[in-house]
Order: sequence, then C-alpha cells, then structure tokens
Amino acid sequence: MTWNQTSAIRQLEQLLKKKPAKFPVRISVQSEYGSGTAEMLDTFVSRRNSDSFFINRFDFRNEQHRPAHWQLQTVWELFRNGDPLFLSFLNGFTKPQQRYIEEILNSLPEISPERKAALQNLFFHFFHSLGQTRKFIFIFENTQEIDRLQAEVLRRELDRLSVLPLFIIYSGENIANHQLSIAVDHRVVLPRLSVREVAQNIRDYFSTSAINARIITNNCYFKTSGDPLKTRLLLEGHYRRFLAEAPDGFINIKQMQCSRVSGDWHFVLEQLFNHIDEQTQITLSILAYLGGSAEINDFKNILRHFRFSDFSMTHWVRTGLLRQFTMRNSSYIGFSEHILQDWFYQFVPAQRLKKHLQIIYDLHVKNKLSEVYKISHLFYEVGETEFSLKSARRESAYLIQLGRYREAAERLYFLVRHSDIYPDSLSDFHYILQLLGEVYLKLGVNENAFEILRRLRDEKIQSAGKTSDSDRDAWVDISLKIARALIKMDAFQEAKY
Repeated sequence: MTWNQTSAIRQLEQLLKKKPAKFPVRISVQSEYGSGTAEMLDTFVSRRNSDSFFINRFDFRNEQHRPAHWQLQTVWELFRNGDPLFLSFLNGFTKPQQRYIEEILNSLPEISPERKAALQNLFFHFFHSLGQTRKFIFIFENTQEIDRLQAEVLRRELDRLSVLPLFIIYSGENIANHQLSIAVDHRVVLPRLSVREVAQNIRDYFSTSAINARIITNNCYFKTSGDPLKTRLLLEGHYRRFLAEAPDGFINIKQMQCSRVSGDWHFVLEQLFNHIDEQTQITLSILAYLGGSAEINDFKNILRHFRFSDFSMTHWVRTGLLRQFTMRNSSYIGFSEHILQDWFYQFVPAQRLKKHLQIIYDLHVKNKLSEVYKISHLFYEVGETEFSLKSARRESAYLIQLGRYREAAERLYFLVRHSDIYPDSLSDFHYILQLLGEVYLKLGVNENAFEILRRLRDEKIQSAGKTSDSDRDAWVDISLKIARALIKMDAFQEAKY
C-alpha cells in the first residue's frame, strides 16, 4: 500500500531522469502534517540503485545534524561504517597521507579549524572523484529545525558541489519560510487523499469488499479530510471492530453509525490506545521513553528480555504508527510522527515501567545494546536515584563520543547537582567536574566553564594530602583551562560592548 506516495515518487523519479540545464537541482517536498513525507522518502530511497546513485540523508531532527558540520559528519560516517567507495578513495593517497587522514577521522568529533578545513577538502575531493560515475542525491529533512542563518550556511556549502550531477531534496514543515536562503527549482506536493484513493486503500488494508470499504470511507472521509495517517490509525483503532471475521463479511453498519467518530488527534489516538493490549501499550511507551526510536536489533533484544513475543513491528509499520528507517548505516524503528511519541510518553507513567527500565539498565551494563539510551531521568522520576546517577554517567560519556555536547553537559550537570547528596555513587567526581568544564568550553559557555573548573581546582586542593608531581601538573592544567575561559569571557565582553 502506498498511502499517498505514488504520485510524489513518480514526480521525483521524473526529475532524476531529465537532463537539467544546470546543477545542482533543488527540490522541495511540501506536505501537511501526517501526509507521510518521511515514509515516501524511505520508499524513494529504497528504489535507487547504489551503482547509479550516491545517496546521503540528513534529518535535522533525529540526528542532531548541524548545517555547519554536515560535510564532517558525512566523512566521519563513511569512514566509521567502512564504506567501500570511501576506503577505495583513501587508498589513492600515500601511506603517510592515509595515516594523517585516519588520525583526523579517529579524533572526530574533536577537530581544530585547520583539520576541519582539511576534512572539508577531503569531502569535496571524494565526491568529485565519483562525479563521472554516479548521480548524487542529498536529502535534508525537517528543515524547520534550522534557522535562516544555518540555512544560508548550508546553501553556501552545497554551492561548492555545483559542478557535480547533484540533486538536493528538502522537506520540512515550514520550508516556505526559508525561501530567501533555500531557493528551489521544483516543488513536489503530497496532496491529501481523494475519496477514491481512501476507499481503495481501505479495501487493501482490510482485504475486504469494495462495498465495506466505501461504507467506511463515507463514514470517515470528511472527519479526516483525507489525512493518510489519521485514516490509517482510525482503521486500526476504531473501524476494525465493525468488520466480521471473514474478509467478505458485511460490515455492521448499525453499530458503526451509532458510534462517535472524530478527526481530532486526541480522539484518534485515544481510540487506538484503548484498542491495543497492555503488552503493546508498554512496548510503544518504552519506545517513546527511549526517545521515539531505537536501533532495530536493540529493540528486538529489549523485547526478548521483556518476554514480549506477541509484538509485531511489521503490523505497526503497516498502520503508519511506526516507521522503519536507515540512519548511520543501521536500521531503526521509530514513531512516524512526534505527536504519536508524545501520546505514548504521556499516557503510560514511568512508574508503571520501572521493572522494564531495570532490564534496559542491565542490558547497558552487560554491553548487550549497540547504543546507549537516555533513561537516567526516568530512574530519577521513579525514585531510583542511584540507578539514575549511574545511567547519567554512562550516557554523558556516550554523548561526548558522538559530539552531542549540549546533551552531555545536561547529564554531567545532573551528576554535579546530586554529588553532595549521593557522594558514594560518584567515586570519580573530580573527573566528572573536569569533563563538564571541558564540555562547557567546547560549547562556548565560558562563564559556566570558569565556575566548574574553579570548583575542580578547589576540590583538588582540599582533598590533596602530600602534593605529588602529578598533582602539581593537574593543578597547572586546570589553571590554564580557567585562564582560557577567562580570556574568552573577556573577548566576548569586548565584542559585545
């Protein structure tokens, strides 16, 4: 079932076939909320032959991609995932050059301005080397997450690739607001479904008769205005009960007409929530609490340890509630829209999931999951402060590794804030202070960095017995970082005034 994808995919494919007057070709995908833009792009990407196309996809909402650093993130992921084309490209350099490049790549996300320029040049050389054999498709999703200045930075960097056969696809809720910065050559619109399309999709969804499909369509179409996602969720949460067991059985019209139906999101989701069993409620709520998406093998592993055997990912992808997508060369399962995640986060309290959180914690400790999921705040919410602190420590290290410094700072400060109450749970407290100070410096929050580093120096002085050479070296190192924070604070004040 396509649910509103066919015409948009056909338009995109036609644009790829045409020989444009110039490159890059800029395309915007415009749709209303719930029209399934991400799902359409999933299908579009899956149909492209990797021998003819090089596709890079950036979601500014899910991956915290920063427009100013998207080239570095591209190169980093190509290297980290062992992309054969990229590794073959690196083999064209001399051995010393390869070692230097690998040293820079292994140091990411940490990078100096000089090394950043070197990697950006590497990025452009790599794509130029492929320019004769492939077309390039760069997809930037959820552009509402970046501001006009970031959009301008993105445009300037993309202009450097203008000699390549490059197609750029933008999607987002407010893409029209970026028109001064993101000019587009073509617009692909995902319209709402027609009455005929809804009836055909309902017939396919339930494998039922044309008469039943038309009766349901007449009952729901004007309530949903042809919104594909609302329609699908209503089919599962509201209309399924009115159909007989046999696919060709006649629908219970009288019962259906006596029931209230609405296209309001609250009604749609409440009907769905009340329709599903407790195990499915918990499963979907756990996914919401994990951030709305999870690496698919991790999620299967979690459900296996929950002893949940009845949950069907395929079924819930078919309903439109979930979508399966590829990110960082791995498969993920997640909610198709944020409103769905918010609903399951809100309606199943964390206290009800306490034993399930403990299972996820144990899987983290045993390194049974490929990623570290943020659950420390949930443990704190249910009163398990010790588990919360231990989880926050693990999460902060993982977030620093990914270069997500703002989130790491929030978790580290959570540890610092509770250090006086639970000192036994934070045996490496000095190291936590050091990490937080360094993260604040990376973020340019110099006042906070100064305060944290000064506290670290004072703590070390108070706890020191006989001063060793290593203690003196550490004291000097901290003092230099404090001085650096002060210099940056002064420079900012001079620029400000």
